[in-house]
Amino acid sequence: MYPQTNFLVPFVLAELLVKFGLLNHNLALLAGIVGVFIDIDHYLHRIIIHRDFNLKSAWNKAITQHDIHGERTFIHHRSGLAIVTGLLLLLVFINWNLSLVLFFAYYSHLLLDNLHLRIKKRWKFKEGGLVFRIPFYEIGVDLVLIIFSLLLLNS
Repeated sequence: MYPQTNFLVPFVLAELLVKFGLLNHNLALLAGIVGVFIDIDHYLHRIIIHRDFNLKSAWNKAITQHDIHGERTFIHHRSGLAIVTGLLLLLVFINWNLSLVLFFAYYSHLLLDNLHLRIKKRWKFKEGGLVFRIPFYEIGVDLVLIIFSLLLLNS
């Protein structure tokens, strides 16, 4: 999924808990940011393996070649799932709110990355030298999440 979806899903989930008084807006924002930041491993892969510091190149390779070179680190795989789960369980005893925020960010990110819908229709375009191939269903999901988040924020 694209960064906006990886931001919106944990943000909206956390905003639901804001409505129940369990979190605050800053923590909801943090959930969204961390949901996007998890994909930093694509960029780190380009730096470490290819000695390429060009962020635009890393983006375009991730979009056009989609992980054919193993650009995802362990946090996107079962070993990472086990380690992060253990760390989050420990964090529950230290800071329940932060563990909840990280839970939303990490697990929603993994869920979205492993959601493989067979719908092939995509909006393909290039903007500012960046390649985009956004599935139409993702655009629809994003619009629903944006509307829902606006309703949550304004109620």
